[in-house]
Amino acid sequence: MQLSSSGYNKGEAMKNFYNLTDSKESKTSASLMGLGRGQSATIENIHSNCTGLVRRRLLDLGFVPGTKITKLGDGLFDGPSRFQIRGNVIALRSEQSSQILTQSQ
Repeated sequence: MQLSSSGYNKGEAMKNFYNLTDSKESKTSASLMGLGRGQSATIENIHSNCTGLVRRRLLDLGFVPGTKITKLGDGLFDGPSRFQIRGNVIALRSEQSSQILTQSQ
């Protein structure tokens, strides 16, 4: 651990700023796009740069932290991917699914 002359540790400060934990303390985080067909994960959060109506829509559809989600399959020709969440099947474009961060199980 290196401290600058003022006692400031940039690495620790950045870790605290982004609220990150060491890989030993948590499971692997990735977006929904990283899930394979039939794989399940738990929603960790929605990315901070997903704002406004898109964020609101995802939350309204049930994409809230702690919810289990399973990828059912991908659409043809980069079409929407299908996910099962809270007993419903929902299709999301890759732009939307990349904004949802998950924790693998």
